[in-house]
Amino acid sequence: MIMAKMSDGFQSLKQSAGRMGESVKAKTVETRVNMIVNRKLQQPFKALKQTRRVAIQQLAELYKNNKISTSEFDAVALQYETQLVAGANEALRNMVVSFMTDEATKQFDFDSDLIHDVQLTPMTPAKYVKITPNATANALSKQSKRAMVLQAGTMAARQAAKLRKTAAATPKKGNPIVKNVAVDLAVAGVGFAIDLVESQVMARKQFKVSGLLTEYEQVLQQVAEQVEVFKASLQVVDGQLKLLPLAQLIDDDNDEI
Repeated sequence: MIMAKMSDGFQSLKQSAGRMGESVKAKTVETRVNMIVNRKLQQPFKALKQTRRVAIQQLAELYKNNKISTSEFDAVALQYETQLVAGANEALRNMVVSFMTDEATKQFDFDSDLIHDVQLTPMTPAKYVKITPNATANALSKQSKRAMVLQAGTMAARQAAKLRKTAAATPKKGNPIVKNVAVDLAVAGVGFAIDLVESQVMARKQFKVSGLLTEYEQVLQQVAEQVEVFKASLQVVDGQLKLLPLAQLIDDDNDEI
């Protein structure tokens, strides 16, 4: 009698464990599908950001090498505008194809006509604007940079002193010529870092004031509208899908202009 009850108890536990296992498995599959779908919906926005990133980097290079001009800007702008539209359209088409061919998502039946080509129709063409660098950052003299390096070196030495025993042997004075060379190299490094930041700042400002940012936002809006409609069509087919809001699909990698 006791053995029979124990056997029934074990059987009940096995059934409960089985149901729990099936539930966990179903939730895992559901979570995986949600992740896959969201990643696919993010692809067109990633393509736009990559095009923007390349254009800003090209402008930064021109500023860094002091080669920025109307003709140089126009060359960057033309390449950017062409790639912005072509890249967005290719990414949208690839998104549809990936939904149709991926084992995890090809069960969705959607209208591929929802996706159509985006176009660039700027009201005013992008135009090079002459801007002056940040006076404060640009005015850092060699002496200022040297002071920054020496101050940083002093702080590092103080921190290092805290790590050793105060009764340790007296620190070596070292070769003053070698020290000066080290400081000069560090000064050059600080100057390079400042110039690099400055060229990035100038490039981002140029991207904004010249109208390239407006073009980016225009294409982004067209892509966002299509992805939103496409997303809604997926949720009609499967109401259990947990898809990210449009804002999160766009801003998934915290890129900044």
